[in-house]
Amino acid sequence: MKIETRLLAVRHGESDWNIQKIIMGHADRPLTNNGRSQANVISETLRNVKIDAIYSSDLQRALDTAKSIQMLHKSIEIMVTSKLRGRGHGHLEGIPYDSYERLFPKYKNLDIFSGYNICPENGETGKFFEDRVKKFLKNLLEENKGRSILIVTHSGVIKFIEKEFRQGYAQINSDGNVEKCKLYEYFITEEDYSKMLYSMT
Repeated sequence: MKIETRLLAVRHGESDWNIQKIIMGHADRPLTNNGRSQANVISETLRNVKIDAIYSSDLQRALDTAKSIQMLHKSIEIMVTSKLRGRGHGHLEGIPYDSYERLFPKYKNLDIFSGYNICPENGETGKFFEDRVKKFLKNLLEENKGRSILIVTHSGVIKFIEKEFRQGYAQINSDGNVEKCKLYEYFITEEDYSKMLYSMT
């Protein structure tokens, strides 16, 4: 019998820096009132969905979204981890997206936010970020085989999951954005898991 693990992924609700188009990365920004409303909507969407475990990024915009969902699944404890953070952008965090190249000309024409082997000072390369997320997923799937797991996280993590388990971005918007508080769902087989392990060697 083929064992499938159901992975449910939700990006946090809107934060203040999302509105202001400021680089966040690991900066710990709160939800806006609209973000809290978005969290309430996704919690209702998941009201009758079977969830065996909830994992959340430790950043408050994700954790507060997870807590809203947990209100309708009170028997489940939220497992909080920094490993579900998005990619760290180091000293660029707190700077508007439209200003960083002017302030730091050395980054001009560099793929600083998605480049695999480049990163701002004190940030994460794409490789470091993907390795971090992949190791977390490996342990998550080992510990929760055949279960229904919810993770509340950030856009980069969900993009990585899309790439890893769908060989593309089937559920991502055409503009490349991961919608806030939308449900992304994956049924992961043992074969999928084995392929991920193989890619880690």
